[in-house]
Amino acid sequence: MKFLREESFRLAYQPILDAQTGQPTMYEVLLRLPEPDDQDALSAAEIIPLAERLGLAHLIDRAVLQLIIQALQENPDLRLNMNVSSTTIGDAFWQDQLLEVLNSNKDVTGRLTMELNENATLANLKTARRFIERLRSAGISVAIDHFG
Repeated sequence: MKFLREESFRLAYQPILDAQTGQPTMYEVLLRLPEPDDQDALSAAEIIPLAERLGLAHLIDRAVLQLIIQALQENPDLRLNMNVSSTTIGDAFWQDQLLEVLNSNKDVTGRLTMELNENATLANLKTARRFIERLRSAGISVAIDHFG
């Protein structure tokens, strides 16, 4: 995936608001690609499913995680949510990589929430539960995305 090699993607922050105050309490991180130069370029919404089918989603997750950690280190008041690809939830190798990165950056883990897709979580409850337990033991909050 050219955008990973060239690090041409960026992160966008979608605010998550406090229902009572209307103020942002955290931000969901969204992957954004540069504007396409041609009509055949894929959007971020198209790239993630394609990366999942090709078995490359973990590379995107890892690159996004590195940028999130950098942002959290640079902004001590920032709280971020990261979507985890549905195909990487059950990938033990990727889980180990993720936890290695997180354990090396304990100073930011309390301000990070991993969002797991509802369908991926329900598809394999045993694997998802084990992953959630590992995340929580590393100090990471977990949310179920699109629940309901």
